[in-house]
Amino acid sequence: MFPSFWSNGEPGPVFLALKDLIQNEWTTSGDARTDDNGEIRFRGFAAEYDFLMNCLGKDFRARFHAAAAKENIFEMVVSGE
Repeated sequence: MFPSFWSNGEPGPVFLALKDLIQNEWTTSGDARTDDNGEIRFRGFAAEYDFLMNCLGKDFRARFHAAAAKENIFEMVVSGE
């Protein structure tokens, strides 16, 4: 059996493998630019997403939930005010 932690408290192979999956395989991040229609498309996991958009030097934030096994459409309207 492979331990999650060794008896001295150091991370074991199971912990390290799970950490790698979470940080490198199961995490979605990236940068994108809108197309001519102001749209961004991406493929990711079913999860909660924090979205940050910078428009003309001003930051806009939103949070949305992407459901599994379906197309999810989210709209973020930015006011110039």
